Amino acid sequence: MLTVTDVYGEQWTVRRRWWYDMTHVTESLGGTEALGGPLLLAVAWPIWFVAHWFGLRWRIAVYRDGTLSYEKVVRGWGASRRRMRRIADDISAGVAAA
Repeated sequence: MLTVTDVYGEQWTVRRRWWYDMTHVTESLGGTEALGGPLLLAVAWPIWFVAHWFGLRWRIAVYRDGTLSYEKVVRGWGASRRRMRRIADDISAGVAAA
């Protein structure tokens, strides 16, 4: 996770998005309690993590003062780290990060 301040004094955070909001999935299946909550997480998370190591793309989330500003999708751990650094450098230099 990288935190930088832009030329206007606003704080930006750039990080990989490690997990997704699954409330729509759990609600449609009867709620978290019906799925076993922690059990679902214990089973699904390792599969999700290994899938990223085998080529599933990482989502890079860019937050501006705590609010999600935009996301980028990058394939590979190293490439996502380099892209995060590039986005943070652009933000701190006052260049529109795109």
